[in-house]
Parts: sequence; C-alpha cells; structure tokens
Amino acid sequence: MYAEGWRKAQVPNQIVGRYINQTKLNQQVKKNELNQDEEEAGFMKMGFFLSRVFQEIASGAYESCKSYLKEHSLPSLFQINFNQKDNYCPDNFSSVIIYTINDFSNKAHVDNDSDNWTLIGFIPIRKNGKIAYKDFDVEGGEFVIRDLQVFLDLPRVEGIALVVLRTSELKYQGDC
Repeated sequence: MYAEGWRKAQVPNQIVGRYINQTKLNQQVKKNELNQDEEEAGFMKMGFFLSRVFQEIASGAYESCKSYLKEHSLPSLFQINFNQKDNYCPDNFSSVIIYTINDFSNKAHVDNDSDNWTLIGFIPIRKNGKIAYKDFDVEGGEFVIRDLQVFLDLPRVEGIALVVLRTSELKYQGDC
C-alpha cells in the first residue's frame, strides 16, 4: 500500500506527517533529479483530476469533504509544505491519496479516520503506465462492501470503476 499526501502521524509526539520514501528522495536529491516545482505541479494535476471525478460522481460527499478540510484548517493534497496557507483553492477536498498495486489485499475493516467519505477507484494500468481499458489480465481484483452485501468483480469491468462510500461506517475489503 502506498500513500501520497498528509495523514495523522504514527510517530509519538508528531501530529501530522507527509509520506516520503526517504531512500528514493535521497537518491533523487543526490542525482539532482528532484525538481520541487515539477513535484508540486504533479500533485496539482492529480488533485484537480480527482476533484473533478469525485465532484461528478458524488457531489454531496465531495462538498462534505471540502467543508471538513476547510473547517479544520487541514492541509490539502496539493500542498507540498504544511505551512502553505495561501495554497488553498476551491478544488481542495482531501489531504491524502492511498493506492495499491500488485494484488494487494486486506481484511474486512472500518476506517477510523476523521474523514466521512472515501473515493475508491480501480484503474487497470499496463506496464507502460497507460490505462488498460480492455483486454487486460488482472490477478485478484475483488472489492467487497460487507455491510451492504456488495461484491465487485473488478477484472470484469472494462475500464475504470469508482465507488464512494462512508468507510468510517461500512466494513469493506479489497483484493486488488
């Protein structure tokens, strides 16, 4: 499981932190391959895309997430540094994106995060990094919302599948 953005810290006496692969970051800095402007532009592009998608499929949940972020003065996914107060924009709705690859699975669980809503997506990606809209071979790829008795067989979906749910109230699990 991978994460980009801000989450409550798992480290004692630390309130919030940004997920960073320190080894990779050190290598990039040493090779002069890290460009903070490009990194920030990448977050902005991803954030705007996710914001548009979330707003189109679940506008009420989207507005709830935006309000929560603003009311609690939480950093947005767009922010590279925590103290960027002037970096707020109307499309901010989340502090973090979490993703999995290579047949990740977890047990049925309820999230205890403070967010009420979660946008969950299944995006089949080829080895070349392009989206596989059809003719893709996926191992695993099941998603279960136990409390609603919903089973999604994601390899049968042609293209992208998106689900919005209250992961703080509903037990779910993925094998993606």
